[in-house]
Amino acid sequence: MERFRLLCFLILLVSVIGCRNNPGYIRVVEVRNVPVTPVSATVLVDSISPDPAQIGYYDNHLLIRDTYVPEGEGQLIFYDLKTGSRTSCIHKGRGPGETVGFYDFFVMEPQKELYLIDVTARKILHAPVEDLMGGSVSLRDIASIDLSGFPNIFTITGGDGKLYATGMMEHDRFIKIGEEGGSETFGLYCPDIQQKELTRMLNQAYMGRVVYEPKHDVLVMACRYADQLEYYNPGSGEVFLAKGPMRFEPSYEIVDVRGQEVLAHNRDERRGYIDITTDGKDIYALYCGRLDGEPNDTAASEVRIFDWKGRLLRRLDLGEDVDSIALDDAGKKLYALSREGKVLLYDL
Repeated sequence: MERFRLLCFLILLVSVIGCRNNPGYIRVVEVRNVPVTPVSATVLVDSISPDPAQIGYYDNHLLIRDTYVPEGEGQLIFYDLKTGSRTSCIHKGRGPGETVGFYDFFVMEPQKELYLIDVTARKILHAPVEDLMGGSVSLRDIASIDLSGFPNIFTITGGDGKLYATGMMEHDRFIKIGEEGGSETFGLYCPDIQQKELTRMLNQAYMGRVVYEPKHDVLVMACRYADQLEYYNPGSGEVFLAKGPMRFEPSYEIVDVRGQEVLAHNRDERRGYIDITTDGKDIYALYCGRLDGEPNDTAASEVRIFDWKGRLLRRLDLGEDVDSIALDDAGKKLYALSREGKVLLYDL
C-alpha cells in the first residue's frame, strides 16, 4: 500500500511539473478591483502637434508620434522637458529613412537605440536616439530591417539588444527579430483560454500594445478588446493571464472579403487597454472599458497599476480622457496625451 501511494504521488508530481513546463498550460490570475485615486493634471504643452497618437519618454525628453503630417515633414517630435524646445525627425515619405505607416516605437536600453515600425512599407527603422534628437543623423544613416517576408507586424518592443514583435502570426504570439531580418518564434500559447489552438485571427482579436522588461525577462501585452494582460517569459516559456474584473473577451466575426478571411469587430465589443508603459518596477496600463460606439471609445481616463505577478495594485483617475501615457525613469511623473493634443503631467 505504501508503495502504491508513493507511486501515485510521483505520478501526480510529474504531471504537475509537466503542466508547468507545457507551453499550452496557462495560469489565470483573477484581477480584483481596488479603490480609485483621483490625480490632478498640469498642462505641460497646450498643443504638441496637430494630431498626436503616442507618447514616450527618454532622458528628460518626450517623444511624440504624429502620423498625420504632410509628406516631407517629421512624424516624431522630441520635446525637451528642461528647455521646452522641440525638434522633429523621421520624415513622412517613401525614401530611405522615411515612413508611410509609422505605427509604433520604443527606445532600446541600454543601447540607446530608437526603433520604429512602418506597417505600410513593412519595415523597421532604427538609429541612435541621441543622434536623432541632436539632428546629426541623415536619412540614409537610419538602418532598416525589411519585413516583407514576415507576417503583418503591428507593435514592437525590446531591451538588452532583443527586439520583439507581435502581429498576425499563425501559431506564435511573439517573434524575435534580428538586425539582419531573421526571426525566431516565441509564445506557443493561445490568449483565449477557451480555444486550444492559436490562429492569426485570434492573434489579431487579442492584439494590443506590448512592453518588455529585461530585468524580469517578461513581455506584457495589454489586450485592446479584453480586460486582459498577458505575461510571457521568452526564456522559460512561462505564461499567465491577468483577467478581469469584468472578464470580457473580444466580440468579432470572421467574414470573407474577396476570397480573404477578415476579422470584423462587432458593435457590442468592449474596449480594454489603450496603452501600456513601465518604469521597470510596476506596469501602468491605460484602461477604457467602454462599448464600441460610445463617446471617446478609443481613449481612457483610468490607469491601472500592476505588479509583475499580475496583481492590481492601484487605480488612478486622470480626470479626462487621454490616448497614450509614458513614465519617467523614476516612476514619479506620468505624461499623457489628451484628446485635444495637450501634453498633461501628473505628479505621482
